[in-house]
Amino acid sequence: MYKQNSTTESNKSYRQNALDFIELQTKIRIKRVVRFKNSSGRYEYVLETARGNVKFNNVAGLLDQRTFRAAMADQIKKCPLRMSSPDFDGVARILVDLCEEAPEGVPNE
Repeated sequence: MYKQNSTTESNKSYRQNALDFIELQTKIRIKRVVRFKNSSGRYEYVLETARGNVKFNNVAGLLDQRTFRAAMADQIKKCPLRMSSPDFDGVARILVDLCEEAPEGVPNE
């Protein structure tokens, strides 16, 4: 599992190392994770990937491996590798940690 060494790495290098780790685990390049409030005030999430954006209606899509894989396969036509539960839990924690807040509404697609 990837762990941040906060004493020696800047936020930028942590973010890049974390994204590299996720790519190694899933075989999909994720550029950014964006969280935004929809019109009803609930949070939605968008993963910006090299193949396009993947939208999740709530954080459960990032936390549940089956939902995560299905959304990726459906929206960008590539299925991430299946992982053991502990490995996926690590990836999910990193994805949530990397979330950037969108200033207002839906991020640019």
